[in-house]
Amino acid sequence: MDSPDLARLAAIDFGPDITRLTEGFVGRQWLFDEIDAWLDRQDEGLFILTGEPGVGKSAIAARLTQVREDI
Repeated sequence: MDSPDLARLAAIDFGPDITRLTEGFVGRQWLFDEIDAWLDRQDEGLFILTGEPGVGKSAIAARLTQVREDI
């Protein structure tokens, strides 16, 4: 039986954030190729993307939601 608190939960709409983060997004195809290759491999379960603040890690994650149906 669901608790009353769970009945009030709703999906969060990240659409505006994704739009903001990907506005003017270009390039980095080499990184998307690396991510695709990693997803095709069955022996690795973790992909770590690191970088200094402001280099675009969040923008890359947001763009992945636009170009991949499985994310």
